[in-house]
Amino acid sequence: MQLFLRSGIAIALALTLSAPEPLSAQPVPYLKGLPRTVFNDTGISGLWNMTGKVPSSRPIREQIARDENGNLPKLLPGPAAVFEKRLVDAENGHPFATMGAMCMQQGIPLMMFAAAEGPVEILETPERVVIISTEFDEVWSIFLNQKHREDPDPNWHGDSVGHWEGNTLVVDTIGLMDRTTIDHVGMPHSDQLHVITRIRRLDKGTLEVRVTMDDPKTFYAPWTRRVIYRRAAPDQRLEESLCDNQRNGVDSEGHATFDTSH
Repeated sequence: MQLFLRSGIAIALALTLSAPEPLSAQPVPYLKGLPRTVFNDTGISGLWNMTGKVPSSRPIREQIARDENGNLPKLLPGPAAVFEKRLVDAENGHPFATMGAMCMQQGIPLMMFAAAEGPVEILETPERVVIISTEFDEVWSIFLNQKHREDPDPNWHGDSVGHWEGNTLVVDTIGLMDRTTIDHVGMPHSDQLHVITRIRRLDKGTLEVRVTMDDPKTFYAPWTRRVIYRRAAPDQRLEESLCDNQRNGVDSEGHATFDTSH
């Protein structure tokens, strides 16, 4: 009996000595030494909720994107005619099929104007800033202190390079495809759209986003739109937000459809 007890104690002691050390809360080696920028009180990192979106229940023309002074941007004759047709169609029950209506990413600049379904999260690193939106799980990568690529292929978020001017992140975006829109009711733009986005912290709980849009094929002059974000609640998280492409489609005239038969 004593031999059995001694054997059991020896086994227990051996297991204790060979057990792995408790998990450490220290960062992995490649993160050591980096400043903590996430959820701090000075940088732009963290979780933010957009404010000021006009409800979709309002008349369609009240939902058109306006500049920071509340004025409508002036479109050139061709794009103005395209946009007017989309507005009239929407007023008659046939809204234009924007990227969002088709359950696709909304792109730049609309991504930052239409984050109404949930927060955006901003993550800063020394070489890149990443903005993730709850809507459509959209991700915008901004590469710091770099030059634009030569002749980038047009896409949703373009070729975005940024730099810091004091406490303001300045982002220069080119290479945007013309399938996206400036607002969620269908304001068009061309593949010549050039976007400058300025993001800065106004105070502990407020983020300002100012977006200047220059498109010589669409607008008479560059114009700037401003939106304010507020710090999210401590218990709020970035959530997945998807919709069903089988139900949201486009008819032969470019109108959004909702088909429940699939």
